[in-house]
Amino acid sequence: GVRVGVLAMDHEDVRVLYHHRPTEPKIPASNQTLLTAAATLVALGADYRFTTRFSVQRDVLVVRAGGDPNWRSGTEHDPEGVLDRLAERLRAAGSRSLEGGVVDPGAFTGPSRPPGWPKDQLEYYYCAPTAGLAMQEGCFLADVHAPVGAARTRIELLAPQTGRPILGSILPVAPGSKKRAAYGIRDPGDARLRARGRIVASSRPARVVAAVSDPQLWAELTLVHGLRKRGIEVGDAQVALSAVVGASPKGAHELFTYTSPLAPALRRCLTNSSNFTAEMLTRCIGAASGDGSLAGGVRAMKQQLVRYVGDLGEGVVLADGSGLSRNNRITPALLVATLHQSCKDPKMAETLFAT
Repeated sequence: GVRVGVLAMDHEDVRVLYHHRPTEPKIPASNQTLLTAAATLVALGADYRFTTRFSVQRDVLVVRAGGDPNWRSGTEHDPEGVLDRLAERLRAAGSRSLEGGVVDPGAFTGPSRPPGWPKDQLEYYYCAPTAGLAMQEGCFLADVHAPVGAARTRIELLAPQTGRPILGSILPVAPGSKKRAAYGIRDPGDARLRARGRIVASSRPARVVAAVSDPQLWAELTLVHGLRKRGIEVGDAQVALSAVVGASPKGAHELFTYTSPLAPALRRCLTNSSNFTAEMLTRCIGAASGDGSLAGGVRAMKQQLVRYVGDLGEGVVLADGSGLSRNNRITPALLVATLHQSCKDPKMAETLFAT
């Protein structure tokens, strides 16, 4: 009962070796990321760098988002390293006290997830939301420590570190107990995690990775908490972006610009099948034309693919960049045409297939 489409082609002499329903649209799932990666390279170039700008305006830290998906703990783009540099620049500028911090999303506006994603799975890591500035691929990482024989557990938020408490608790259950062990940690929308349930006691901590509700809020809280840890006083007041951006350009003080390369994002998109990264790359394609919304990104991706391979084919539908939406429809012919075209450009092939 499964319909299959196949197209095999010899790249050197552009000869079709075998085909079976090659132009029949199918739900692509993660095969969609091949199109996203190719469109990204066509639109942005292999040497593209994501750019995030930091400034102080009216005693408020303003972060101009650049759609960088690389801010992940334990990597060379760990937010802790960025915070070290930011605190150093603030001290050098004489700014040891700020009223607050706010992210300017720039072109990265609109909903954080494509409309076709499964509504009952939005808390899972593979449904992580996107934003102009997001930490840890739109997720949080926490360890649940439940040593054998302990009366209670300890929950440790590893990343992003916001300084906010974790509410609720997870009760330890002895190994072999008949009590049902099921637990979870979730973000209901205010970046104050809620924990509940029971966990079997173990000598090793249990890792929880789940999607946050508002990645921009988590980014702002991470920046504020990180600066406080580094001796920069930052107020608690929620700062409206409109109150600081563009209101007094004479009072703006540029601190520094942080950049990161495209290559690690492409690797996560293709090798790890990171839905978050695929959607961020799609948004960056759109932002290059001034519209970094998810819808704007999909429109721009389609335009780049048409420019790259020509007519996409009848019935082709691009609904997102990751392939998670079941509204997507692509053909074997489109996939092969995209890969063939990529192989013709040595730099494109090296970048795309090195991942």
